[in-house]
Amino acid sequence: DKAVQIISGHTYAQQLDCYESLEDLTLGFRVGWEQGLIVSHYFDYRQLSNAKLAEMVAIIRRLGALAT
Repeated sequence: DKAVQIISGHTYAQQLDCYESLEDLTLGFRVGWEQGLIVSHYFDYRQLSNAKLAEMVAIIRRLGALAT
């Protein structure tokens, strides 16, 4: 399985050199498929709606970090 890094907060992520190269997805996620990187709007995962949690799980699965 591949490691995945999750950055909480677009403001912080924008300070990183890779932010602009990440793919902008629906529901406020940005993803670097090659880097195994996810950027989320929310700092606290408990604030994510069920739809956003499901999307994050789907992204992590696509990155190959979770078994299906």
